[in-house]
Amino acid sequence: MPRSYEDELKFLEKLSPCSWLIKKGFVPNMRVEGVFYVNDFLGHLMFDELRQFTQSGDYGGFLPGMKQIANVAALPGIVHRSIGLPDVHSGYGFAIGNMAAFDMADPEAVVSPGGVGFDINCGVRLIRTNLTLKDVLPVKEQLTQALFDHIPVGVGSKGIIPMNATNLDEALEMGMDWSLRQGYVWADDKEHCEEYGRMLQADPSKVSARAKKRGLPQLGTLGAGNHYAEIQVVEEIFDRHAASKMGIDQLNQVVLMIHCGSRGMGHQVATDALLEMERAMKRDKIEVNDRQLACARINSPEGQDYLAAMAAAANYAWVNRSSMTFLSRQAFAKIFNSTPDDLDMHVIYDVSHNIAKVEEHWVNGKPTQLLVHRKGSTRAFPPHHPLIPVDYQLIGQPVLIGGTMGTCSYVLTGTDKAMTETFGSTCHGAGRALSRAKSRRTLEYSDVLENLAQKGISIRVASPKLVMEEAPESYKNVTDVVNTYYNLSIYDLVLNMRFLVLALVSGTGVQPWDNFLLDVCLLSLLVLAKILSTLLLSFMAIDPLSDQDQEVLGQTPEDIDSTLGYRDELLTGDCDASSNKGGLNFAPPTMDGATLLFSRYGLRDTPLLRVIDVIWVQDSDESDLANLSRGLRRLPIIAGSLAGTTAACMCAPGIFNEFKNNNQLTLWRTREMAKVGLLCMERSMMYGCLHITCDSFKHCTSYNDP
Repeated sequence: MPRSYEDELKFLEKLSPCSWLIKKGFVPNMRVEGVFYVNDFLGHLMFDELRQFTQSGDYGGFLPGMKQIANVAALPGIVHRSIGLPDVHSGYGFAIGNMAAFDMADPEAVVSPGGVGFDINCGVRLIRTNLTLKDVLPVKEQLTQALFDHIPVGVGSKGIIPMNATNLDEALEMGMDWSLRQGYVWADDKEHCEEYGRMLQADPSKVSARAKKRGLPQLGTLGAGNHYAEIQVVEEIFDRHAASKMGIDQLNQVVLMIHCGSRGMGHQVATDALLEMERAMKRDKIEVNDRQLACARINSPEGQDYLAAMAAAANYAWVNRSSMTFLSRQAFAKIFNSTPDDLDMHVIYDVSHNIAKVEEHWVNGKPTQLLVHRKGSTRAFPPHHPLIPVDYQLIGQPVLIGGTMGTCSYVLTGTDKAMTETFGSTCHGAGRALSRAKSRRTLEYSDVLENLAQKGISIRVASPKLVMEEAPESYKNVTDVVNTYYNLSIYDLVLNMRFLVLALVSGTGVQPWDNFLLDVCLLSLLVLAKILSTLLLSFMAIDPLSDQDQEVLGQTPEDIDSTLGYRDELLTGDCDASSNKGGLNFAPPTMDGATLLFSRYGLRDTPLLRVIDVIWVQDSDESDLANLSRGLRRLPIIAGSLAGTTAACMCAPGIFNEFKNNNQLTLWRTREMAKVGLLCMERSMMYGCLHITCDSFKHCTSYNDP
């Protein structure tokens, strides 16, 4: 029986003006307590989320952040507490802004991809210059365009860094050492990077061929979503000594902040691991409160394989940010007719906020090896810690907190209290206040652009929807987030930077009118494709599976019915992607959702899926898939569905051959595969039609790219 909101509040206790305790019993099987750090305003958002959930049983596709923090507290091997940071908000499995540590010596302790995120080693890099605001203002537009031209952005963007399969394996193993060898970074760039830009346990052989295929063309690209390359100016200096150690010695000094991750490579590593861990959980009888918390024993083959593949994806992300550092330096050099060295374009620091690492911390009065999961959480080590650069030993590790367009970003340093309270962790940014879908519903892109222009911000973005999704109104106030932890002495303030010069935000690179025309053409083709696929299915009426065939599949009739029911709900949009029934962190019609279902029926290596891989998956990344689940970008959906239908028709000779052989199991598998493609296409057609009538036409008549 679900509890009322008032009953839920009985499990929450306010510890201080900025911290709340989640008591055991808030969710079943909690092994430790939970805690989250918020001020009154941020707390109001958290409690509203919980209230809405208790009243409706749903909240925006995910469990409320408090519930997710508590569910993490129920995972085997967790120590101390499950911790929610000030920017915490609902995510896949773990909340974003949720960190937790697991005892490496506990044989029951687990590793969970949901505690890292799909964009492995998504992080922030800050690069200083010796330029000031007055140097940049006269060439602001030219510099904006130069960055946009040098750094590929958006879904499906391809990098200009030469890369082949051998180079990719070397980059996955070596991280920034590979970038240094290739001449894309300076030697001191590596010194000013978390883990020195290389996780030594990386093993490229644990990364699937599919993940490598996705990562191969994307090196040196931002991707989409909230990834950015922004030029900022120093607005306030709170600690001049610490700032000078970072090379910041005056107000209005210009810096460059890059925020991106491992692109489709990291997403595929996480997806592959989730499939394997589902099997490991069943084998090892691991029970979790939320299926999105799929996990494996740390020392199990699945756990070790994931950690090795995750480390390789993390190395890829550092190489990716290093490649964009190289491209950014080229853009600055071109505009200012000077060398990057003369412009003093040194890396201040590079820090991850989606990662899991083995670290030593004090637990119950003794040093303990822990696997620390940080999802939407930044490492914040204190002065004199052996893992921070020599030149920051006296001030502590720089902590980079990205803000939102039109507000500000912060640079902080870690403290000793962070080590005792949060295992040396802090927040990573402002944190979303509105979902992307709600941002598009409630905000008008022209108003957002006008407000940014009034603040002097030049912006390059190919999709007006992205402006709405990443508008300042879509996020919490980053100053509220930062001040919450500052009041608890978790870190020290060093400086903040304002986005009053320009911002480069990733987009799709396709103009609205072009999309409109392409949509019309592709939707016309889809009508024909649906007719063909329907006719194809009409020839595939077969008897129910025999008991022997069900045994081959390894599932009972109830299992099959349950999974097929979920498949139909998933693909027709009647089931949320975050449901406890299963699935990954995105709703169809993405082909990765279909891939999960294919894999459950032994269809991973079918010709259809291989064709879909080539046409659909190659250009996808996490941000794209997340956007597909909310806004459903028309072009990839339609093209992917059309490709799937075409591939199904290409498989027709094999299908009819199986009819001749009367192989009932293969026929059943083929039919289910075709159903997935058909359902994907039906959803694509519906959303495509809505998109054309309600969105593309509007933008092609009123939108002017700045």
